Amino acid sequence: MGHGAVRESVAVFSGLRTEPGAWNSLVVPEAVRVFGYQDRAVTVLPTGTRLLRFEVERFLRTRPGSVATVLDGAGPRTLGPLPAGPTPAERIALFRPLVPPGTPGC
Repeated sequence: MGHGAVRESVAVFSGLRTEPGAWNSLVVPEAVRVFGYQDRAVTVLPTGTRLLRFEVERFLRTRPGSVATVLDGAGPRTLGPLPAGPTPAERIALFRPLVPPGTPGC
């Protein structure tokens, strides 16, 4: 079992949600959130899939020369192409696909 599988398993079984508006940690209050990676959600066009921009960029780094059209608060934009290889943050962070608020995380 790879390291990615372990991280995914912990997230799936914990039910912990840390995205803005859906924070459910009983131990750590949302006010002490350190990183804003989950604040930048985008819709990938034309599929309509909601992802974090962080994950779209991770995907593009694994496919050099690729681009993606996304919709965010400022309107549609093209991301990429990006340099190949993971960033230091991409080596340690992994986020699940976004689900609407009120939807169970598991």
